[in-house]
Amino acid sequence: MRGWLWVVLPCLCVVAGAQEAAAPAIEQVRGVDQRLDYRSLTQYGPWDDRNYQLTKQDLQVLAPNETELRIPIPAFFRVELRKRFPSSMRG
Repeated sequence: MRGWLWVVLPCLCVVAGAQEAAAPAIEQVRGVDQRLDYRSLTQYGPWDDRNYQLTKQDLQVLAPNETELRIPIPAFFRVELRKRFPSSMRG
């Protein structure tokens, strides 16, 4: 299953680079958990509409130094990677 990670990460980096060019319009009301500031998720990486599916509880799987990691991966994918591979890229 680890091979999956190395196939997806480069693709995400290309998408992330393209998304950085334009600032997204992030609409708080579209999120499933109004306790979570969806605009704050851009600190983890570029915006992705799938971030709206995240809850405040989902962010608990992220590493304490997650915002310092250099790979520009949207929060939704960071959470999915941590859930699937809990020991990967731990800070």
